[in-house]
Amino acid sequence: MNYKKQLTSIMILLSCVGCASIETMVDAYLMKYDPVEYKLIVDIRTIAMLAKDKCDDVESSKKTALRLSHLSIELMNFSEYQPHNKPVKESSVDLNNIVQGLKTQYYSDKPVSPAFCKIKFKSIEDTAIKIQQMEGSKPK
Repeated sequence: MNYKKQLTSIMILLSCVGCASIETMVDAYLMKYDPVEYKLIVDIRTIAMLAKDKCDDVESSKKTALRLSHLSIELMNFSEYQPHNKPVKESSVDLNNIVQGLKTQYYSDKPVSPAFCKIKFKSIEDTAIKIQQMEGSKPK
C-alpha cells in the first residue's frame, strides 16, 4: 500500500512540475564544484577588476583585453562539455561575448575611450562574479 502512495505521489509530482523543471532539478543535484573552472573565473574577475582602474593606459588595456580574450575562451571551452553544467556554460558564452567585444574594439582602428574601457571591464567583472557565485554554490 505504501508503494502505491509513493508511486502516485511521484506521478503527481511529475505531471505538475514538467520536464524542463525536472531536468533543472537533476542538473542541480548532479553538478559538482570544479576547482579548475573556479580558478579560471577568479582569474578573469581579478584581471578585469584591476584593469578598470588603468584604462588611461591604452596599450596596457589592449594587452589585458587580449589576455582576457584567451582566458574567456578557455573558460568557455572548459565548461562546454562538463556534465550538468548548463548555467555556467551559458554564462561563460555571455562572458566571452563581452570580452571579445572589448578586444575587437581595441584591435580596430577606432580609439577606445577610458569611459568605455571602464564600463566594459566592470561588465566583465560583474559577469565573472555571477559565474563565480554559480560555481561556488555547487556541492563540493
